[in-house]
Amino acid sequence: MIPDRIRTRRSALAQAVPHRFSCHHFSAAPSLTDWSSLSYLCGRWEYGDLHLRLVRVPESFLAGGILRFGRITGTDTICVLSGPALPETVIQAGALAEAFVLECTALGLATCWITGSILRKPIPLAIPQTESIFAFIAIGKAGEAQTARHRKELSALCIGDWMAWPEAFQKAAAYIREAPSAANAQPYRLEVHANTFSIRSSDRSRLDLGAALLHADLALEMPHTWTLRGSSAEPEVVCTCSN
Repeated sequence: MIPDRIRTRRSALAQAVPHRFSCHHFSAAPSLTDWSSLSYLCGRWEYGDLHLRLVRVPESFLAGGILRFGRITGTDTICVLSGPALPETVIQAGALAEAFVLECTALGLATCWITGSILRKPIPLAIPQTESIFAFIAIGKAGEAQTARHRKELSALCIGDWMAWPEAFQKAAAYIREAPSAANAQPYRLEVHANTFSIRSSDRSRLDLGAALLHADLALEMPHTWTLRGSSAEPEVVCTCSN
C-alpha cells in the first residue's frame, strides 16, 4: 500500500513531520522555481490512477464561509488530489498526498489540506469523469508562525496499554499522533497484537487513515508489509513485521 518510491525518501519525510502544520494565511504564492519543484513532485507521487495536479485559482476561491475555519489568504495555488473512488484507493490517496505535503514542507513551503463542501466549487482544470476529487491542498510561503497543535493523548488513540508495546510500535503511534485529519478529529484507533500493528478508522475517514498510514510507515524501520482488512464501514490497515 506504500510505494517503494516513498520509502526511498523515508528519512527526509520523517524529518519534515514536526515542521508540517496547517497554514491558513500565506505571505506569498509559490515562486516560479517552487512551481517547477512542485510539478516534479506531483509527477513523482502519482501512483496508478491517483493524480496530483497543480492549478492556480482566484484567491477568492479559498475565501468565505464554505471553509469551516474561515478564509485562506495569500496564495493562489492548490494541488488537486483525485482518482477513482475505490475503498483502498482513497486510503492510498491519503498516504500519497501526505507524502507530497511533507515534501512541500521540506522545500520550505507551507500547506493546508482542504476537504468538505469546497470540493464542489468549479476549478479551472479538466478532471476526467472517471475520477473523484478527494481534496485540495493550498500551497505557498507561510505568513504565520507554527503554533502548538492540539493532539489527543496516545491513551485516547490506543487500545490497551501503549506503554507496554514494542518500542517500534510506540514510535509509530507517536508519528500517527502528528498526522493531519479532517477538523483535527484524529478518527482512528491503534492496536497491537504480537508482531502486528493496526490502524482502524471509519469509511468516512479513509483519507485520514491514509495519512496516518504514511506517518506510521515513516516510523517503522524494520521490514514490514501492510494489508487492508476490516469491513467497508470500519476499514483497518494492518502492519505485519518480519522477524
